[in-house]
Amino acid sequence: MPAGVVVAADEEKISDGVAAAFSAGYSRVKIKITPDSNIGLLKEIIARYPDMLFFADANGAFSEASWERLIAFDGAGFTLIEQPFAEQQWKLHARAKRDMKTAICLDESIGSLADAERAIAEEAADILVLKMGRLGGWSETLKVVELCREHSIGMWVGGMIEFGVSKAHNLALASLPGITLPGDFSASRHFWERDIIAPEIRIENGKVALSKDAGIGYCVDWQREEGASW
Repeated sequence: MPAGVVVAADEEKISDGVAAAFSAGYSRVKIKITPDSNIGLLKEIIARYPDMLFFADANGAFSEASWERLIAFDGAGFTLIEQPFAEQQWKLHARAKRDMKTAICLDESIGSLADAERAIAEEAADILVLKMGRLGGWSETLKVVELCREHSIGMWVGGMIEFGVSKAHNLALASLPGITLPGDFSASRHFWERDIIAPEIRIENGKVALSKDAGIGYCVDWQREEGASW
């Protein structure tokens, strides 16, 4: 599976963060944005790495008052802009989808199958982020996947600061047909000195190899878990 990582939003660190992600082999970088972001700098950085995908994550930082600032990101080179407005700002998301060339992706707005149905009905998104923990597990998530397939809505698997057990489920989800964009799959050592699964998840040539073992494909490192001080 192609792997992606999040880079710090601090303007002084973005360039170094993207360079480190490129050196580590990640195929996608996600950058946090706000109305105050330096669009010129971001455009310059994106142009340096033509073979990488760049996602912009706004975390609902924009509003109708900062609409023109959002529109300015249209020429920066991002593959998508994730959650530009607040969770319930369906009309503004639909307007952005209609007026912008850059794909609009919803994350925090999608907490259930009903939310996904609304996003499609109101034409508020080109792409949805799938987070099983928020959607309620495998059964509900698979309903959203099927719905998106039926309506040609793009999908990718989002992550948090997670241990390998959660990452293993996310990897299995991302392997399903129709989920084509790189998800939030960082190596085990991206967040932890040592993960609680064996083997650890590693990034090689920008990808994570799917396990061929049964179940989630990984074993819990019980020795590590029992000796940990939480």
